[in-house]
Amino acid sequence: MKNIKNQKQVTREKIIKRKKLVLNTLEKLSILAYFDKVYFPIERAVRKPHPDSFGMIFEDYPNIRYEESLMIGDSHADIVASRVKMRTAWFTGKGYPEDLSEFEPEIIFDDFKHLPELIRIIA
Repeated sequence: MKNIKNQKQVTREKIIKRKKLVLNTLEKLSILAYFDKVYFPIERAVRKPHPDSFGMIFEDYPNIRYEESLMIGDSHADIVASRVKMRTAWFTGKGYPEDLSEFEPEIIFDDFKHLPELIRIIA
């Protein structure tokens, strides 16, 4: 099986495991219903922070405009990649020590229970 290259080798099995973890987390947080689809740019072999890592979203939803889209991220790569064209929300929850304030995300939050309210505020 061919590996996708990044800073380290990522196998198809690791991708599947990561997807399950993310989807289970969204479900446990009771926010999965807010998403039509969850994307994993690694499946496209274009990694963040490359702006094209979001290309598949806009291929699937051609009527969505970048400037009306929100990237929720917890890392430098997430915020840098999305702030080129998209609105940004930085999740600073437990276990995310990285300081991204210099990248000026539009929203900074530490608990997903606040996400629906935050989305309504910026909509």
